[in-house]
Amino acid sequence: PTDPAVRSTVKALALHSVHPAARAIVMRLSDRPAHIQHVNDVPGFGVEGSIGDRRARLGRADWVTEIANGPSGTASPAFAFEGDTAVSFDLIETLRPGAIKAIAMFERSDIPVTMLSGDIADRANSVASLVGISDVRHGTKPAEKIAMLDTLRRNGHRALMVGDGLNDTGALAAAHVSMAPASGSDAGRTAADFVFLRDRLDAVPAAWRVARDTAGIVRQNFGLAIAYNCIAVPLAVAGMVTPLIAALAMSGSSIVVTLNALRLNKSEPSSPRATTSVDINQVPA
Repeated sequence: PTDPAVRSTVKALALHSVHPAARAIVMRLSDRPAHIQHVNDVPGFGVEGSIGDRRARLGRADWVTEIANGPSGTASPAFAFEGDTAVSFDLIETLRPGAIKAIAMFERSDIPVTMLSGDIADRANSVASLVGISDVRHGTKPAEKIAMLDTLRRNGHRALMVGDGLNDTGALAAAHVSMAPASGSDAGRTAADFVFLRDRLDAVPAAWRVARDTAGIVRQNFGLAIAYNCIAVPLAVAGMVTPLIAALAMSGSSIVVTLNALRLNKSEPSSPRATTSVDINQVPA
């Protein structure tokens, strides 16, 4: 947009959002933000506020055009003053480092990945094709994301949900386990089970590998403990074990399970952190 009033209002609204598109708009516009009132960040839709008695919205095109005029198929994100014509922003989405490798790792492990995006079909499919995701749900609202996770749970799946936006908060809380980047919204970080610090996606497969290996070690240690007790208890009952031997055997069993657990250090990845520019990567296990 070329209108200074529009540009300053857009920047004022974008400053109240943590969405990646809003951040890009703030970085691009050099205008001074307008003094805006009654700002409301609506999860899954966008941000609205008032300049005097004029209501303005920035966000999903179908939501913006509820109060403004706009041709069918207006791209998101869009902006409009109430009663005016909506304008849209041509943003270029780029993948964060590690996104393609993370998705490929889950595919190799036969774990299906679904992308839930609030974007229009063309934009969501374009990003999905770059990272290798075939199951794409576009135009999804926060409630629809939660409903899908509930369906997976009822079908016996345990879903890993990754999201960074305010509109992902409900889904992060509803998932069996969830992750969010430190750069995401405050509400998203609070709802997530894990928060990863670097702005890369490597953290997701790294956490999954550590969890898988840890579960295996726990099962092995349970097996060692059962085998130890099956051998040691009958011998002790039969009086064939002296107190000294019993003490040594108990200490030895503790050392064995501890050394077994330390094998996890060898499988730790060297660079475990990341995120993508899509809304959610959800993994039913």
